[in-house]
Amino acid sequence: MKPLLKFLPVFLLFWLLLFLPGSARAQGLEDGPIFGDNFTLQSGETYPNDLVVFGGSVVIETDARVSGSVILFGGSLSMNGEVAGDVVVVGGAASLGETARVKGSLVTVGATVSRAPGAK
Repeated sequence: MKPLLKFLPVFLLFWLLLFLPGSARAQGLEDGPIFGDNFTLQSGETYPNDLVVFGGSVVIETDARVSGSVILFGGSLSMNGEVAGDVVVVGGAASLGETARVKGSLVTVGATVSRAPGAK
């Protein structure tokens, strides 16, 4: 019985993620966290809130802007646009291009960062 209890939290987390509302999409810019999906903020677009992604890829193209913070758990970030808040990457990788601008702090926990010379 005891070995079965070790898997109970993983099982509950799996079902919780399975039955949460659908992922946010760049086309509609809906609020809410993104679970296991990719997100691309295209050039010229503005995301009005904090962007939270679990286990996916985030691409912020040149001339795109996030008005809040970007928080990424277990995924990759490719950024050439602007983030008005902080960028937090936990357990993933961040690549900041030459035109990347982070007005807040860049925080990483168990993540690698590649920063181009022009990134600020």
